[in-house]
Amino acid sequence: MEIIIDPNLFLILKIVVALSIISIAINFVKHKNKKKFIEYIVSLGLFLYVAGVVKVAIFPFHIFIGDKHPFNIYLLNQYIELLPYRSIVISLTRGLWIQVIGNIIMFVPLGVFIGLYKSNYLFKNLILLVFLYSLLIEITQLCISLITGYPSRVFDTSDLILNTIGGLIGWWFLKILSTNLPAKIINIYKLKR
Repeated sequence: MEIIIDPNLFLILKIVVALSIISIAINFVKHKNKKKFIEYIVSLGLFLYVAGVVKVAIFPFHIFIGDKHPFNIYLLNQYIELLPYRSIVISLTRGLWIQVIGNIIMFVPLGVFIGLYKSNYLFKNLILLVFLYSLLIEITQLCISLITGYPSRVFDTSDLILNTIGGLIGWWFLKILSTNLPAKIINIYKLKR
């Protein structure tokens, strides 16, 4: 018997977004603080981004009841792809460009958010932070696959590379964009022009 775990995160997100917008509007009317208003909007965007990544990268996953295979070290290659670029080459030869491009695009907002919150971050720290966030997702996928006994999501080193590239693109995009952002936003986030 197979059970598919896929919570309706979008319903939960709609409720959270509605409550957040009401809270932001009340705070803005009450205090008329544009700086806080922009910070709330960016924080809400970060929350929605993280929730979206969790939805795409983790859910749905399958649980098989009764026919779960015991973990076998010789079958570990079904759960882990350690050869860098192997899955990229396979995806591109099969015409699955969206798989490669999607892994890059999914992490572009993370680079933007890191740039907004930590504009003075050193480049190596940015790479490390994006890489660690991607690694957390890959380890979570591996744990789910090992626990359920079904490799629905695979720990893939190519994903780590593509996700990190996406985060760097987002960070560079914000740096380029910050030369054209209004001074209010620049001052709130202390971005360097």
